[in-house]
Amino acid sequence: MTRTVFASVVFALLVMGGCAENTAPGNDRAAEYASPPAAADVASASEAVNQANLASVYPETMTTQEIGKVVRGRSCQFTYTGVGDPVLVIEVDKSGADPGGGVMKLNGKLVELRAATGGGQDLLVGTTIMEADGIRSIVRPNQERVESEGKGTQRREASLRFEIDGVEEIGFWGFYTCGRGSA
Repeated sequence: MTRTVFASVVFALLVMGGCAENTAPGNDRAAEYASPPAAADVASASEAVNQANLASVYPETMTTQEIGKVVRGRSCQFTYTGVGDPVLVIEVDKSGADPGGGVMKLNGKLVELRAATGGGQDLLVGTTIMEADGIRSIVRPNQERVESEGKGTQRREASLRFEIDGVEEIGFWGFYTCGRGSA
C-alpha cells in the first residue's frame, strides 16, 4: 500500500510540473521574444479620431521614442499610475511656468497639442489646458498632495479631463510629474 501511495504522489508531482508550461499564444513567456510595437505616427487630431468610435477614444500610453517625435525639451507628464508611461506630455520652458507644445496618443496616432492657457505660474500649481482641432485636455494638480522625486522633480496627484467636441467628456485620476532638470 505504501508503494502505491508513493507512486501516486510521484506521478501527481510529475503531472503538476508540466502545468507551469503555458505554450498558448500571448502567454508571459512570449513577451521576452516579441519585439516592441512600432512607434506611432504623428497625425492631426481630426485624423486620429476620424475613423474611431468617438465614445471609445481614450488617451493611450506613449513610449519615450513616441514622445521624442514631438516633445524634445523639459516636460511635465500625466500618468494613470505612479509607475506607468505617460498619456499626456507637455513641453515647458526653463522657468516651468509656460507650457509649450504637447503630445497625446489617440486611436494609435500621436496628436500634437498647443497650450490654451497662459503661462506665468508653475505648471504643478495651476490648471493647464492643451488643445487641438476639437480635442481638449485639462490637467488640474491636487494642491495638497506633493511628493518629491529627487533632483528637483515633483509629482502630484492630479485629474485629467479629456474632451472631444460632440462627445461627453471623461475624467481620470493619476499623477502629474514635472522636473526642474528633466528632459
